[in-house]
Amino acid sequence: MRNKIFTLLFAVLASVGTMFAAGGTCGENLTWDYTNGVLTISGTGAMTDYSGVSDVPWYYGSENITSIVINEGVTSIGNHAFDRCSGLTSVEIPNSVTSIGEWAFCTCTRLTSATIGNNVTSIGEYAFAYSGLTSIEIPNSVTNIGRLAFIECTDLLSVTIGNSVTSIEFRTFYNCSSLTSVTIGNSVTNIGESAFSDCSSLTSVTIGSNVTSIGFGAFSRCTSLAAIDIPNNVTSIGQYAFRKCAKLTSIEIPESVTSIGEAAFYECTGLTSVTIGNRVNSIGEYAFCNCTSLAAIDIPNSVTSIGQYAFYGCSSMASISIPNSVTSIGEAAFYECTGLTSVTIGNMVNSIGEWAFGKCPELTSIEIPNSVTSIGWGAFEDCTSLTSINVADDNPNYCSVEGVLFNKDTTTLVEYPGGKQGAYSIPNKVSIISENAFSDCTYLTSVTIPSKVTQIVDDAFSGCTGLTSITCLATTPPVVGERGFDEVNKSIPLYVPANRVLVYKTTSPWSEWGDNIKPIQSAEVEVIDLNANPTDNIVIIEWPKADGAVVYAIEIKKTSDLICTLEFNEFGQLLSIAFAAPARNGSSHKQPAAIQTSTGWQYTITGLDANTEYTYTVTAKRSDNSVVYSKSIPFKTEQTATGIDEITNEQSPMTNKIIKDNQLLILRGEKVYTATGQEVK
Repeated sequence: MRNKIFTLLFAVLASVGTMFAAGGTCGENLTWDYTNGVLTISGTGAMTDYSGVSDVPWYYGSENITSIVINEGVTSIGNHAFDRCSGLTSVEIPNSVTSIGEWAFCTCTRLTSATIGNNVTSIGEYAFAYSGLTSIEIPNSVTNIGRLAFIECTDLLSVTIGNSVTSIEFRTFYNCSSLTSVTIGNSVTNIGESAFSDCSSLTSVTIGSNVTSIGFGAFSRCTSLAAIDIPNNVTSIGQYAFRKCAKLTSIEIPESVTSIGEAAFYECTGLTSVTIGNRVNSIGEYAFCNCTSLAAIDIPNSVTSIGQYAFYGCSSMASISIPNSVTSIGEAAFYECTGLTSVTIGNMVNSIGEWAFGKCPELTSIEIPNSVTSIGWGAFEDCTSLTSINVADDNPNYCSVEGVLFNKDTTTLVEYPGGKQGAYSIPNKVSIISENAFSDCTYLTSVTIPSKVTQIVDDAFSGCTGLTSITCLATTPPVVGERGFDEVNKSIPLYVPANRVLVYKTTSPWSEWGDNIKPIQSAEVEVIDLNANPTDNIVIIEWPKADGAVVYAIEIKKTSDLICTLEFNEFGQLLSIAFAAPARNGSSHKQPAAIQTSTGWQYTITGLDANTEYTYTVTAKRSDNSVVYSKSIPFKTEQTATGIDEITNEQSPMTNKIIKDNQLLILRGEKVYTATGQEVK
């Protein structure tokens, strides 16, 4: 309402020809007056710095101001002085002015022309922000341009920055979307964060020779910028400095540069050529990410680290040689380099990050030097042509077996190359299958998991869509991490130990196979050698546990003569014992069960001839009486006998030895025998 009254008052006074002019003071020795749209500032000295636009004395008539006259003698333009003078079209700042305050001409949306006097030394923050300027020439007297001074001057076509400006600050020319060319004077040493970011029409930039740093996002999203010369004094290229400069085709990074910041050339999709100076020591995260036209790059020997995602998605890159100076390759550094066929890893690299070379479908082989002590999960995942990962023999932490990557003692399977085809049996020593170890190995048709495996980590077999069968020999279902068998067809057979089918059916995620969980086949059972430990007339026999076996039949023979047969169940409990008829020498200890060992079962047979050769055979059978394995082992008792008798299988197997009248006697049931087997009446 006050604004309308103010405007109406001026209109009424003008209509009656009154000489009245609105005005007042705007500084200690300055006055202002307003007549017919013209605001005049007169006097000598500095204008008042207003704390906000509403504090300006002409605020309520500001939209009617079309012209501002600043007379000689005025030394500064105060903060917010002409903020939101939306009708102002031009202004001339006299040579007496030395500073332009913050927000001085902010949101002067029709201001197309501003002439800055030759004695102005500083331009404040937001001074011309959101104005309608089409061009600006910053004189050599200016040493400081404030933050966001020309932000979103969307009609600004060209800028010339004088030779006294030392720094271009945060977002000074941010989103000046019509700006086509910029000349940066030789006194500028720093181009600040997002200084020219989103200047989407910018095609030409001249950078002064004394610039030492190009800041975070300085030219980010300058989508029309086709070329830029980086002067020899620049030591660092900041994060996102040239991000999404899609028309930039080549870049030469001078010898002075020591670091290329994070995402410095991110999504420069037109970039085909990069020259990196010999002093660059680090290539930051995402530095050349998604530079899809970049076919080759030489990494100098000065570089010690390649950041994560540094060359992610450089789909035109055919080969890369990582120099000996590099010690670390970051996570996903070359992920989705779909044209990459050749990689050379320098012999000083000690760590290869997760997914470092993932989804490089043309890569056929990789050599891991002895310096590498850390390889992240999925480092070579989904490399569908990769058939071998080869590790130097003297590598302290890793080894390769038939092109498959393991830890040094082969107890952990680290990664299976995605290009290997057909069936694969994991070595018996493996107890852990690492995260992403077989992920997306679509050419894998069947896999055998050994009995010692206790843990299958996240995503280990995810995406193995070519699997037609899985065999797991572990009696206790291994613990499976998240998405361990994601996308694996659960209608394929899962073979497990016969006596553990129900356990697998009730253990997640194995239970997802349901009725497709089958007992394993005999050919897939790992057989441990039998063992015999004889003394003079005693033998301790051992036999291994066999997956799927529910009965163990043991036969003892002297030459071809059967002595006895024993049967045990899967828990080592004695089911039956039978001696051949006529009775031959040999009897079992009075034991209800075998003794469990680390690998199987142990039982003692007594009453054998001393210094005699025998054979015992163990046959492991399933519940359907099919044979899991059958194996024999010969043994020989030692020299000295302590007494052998012949008994029938109806007689008690209990034996007691006593000494009477200095003679060894053997008590069997109700009968007594000498050591030579004669009955004592």
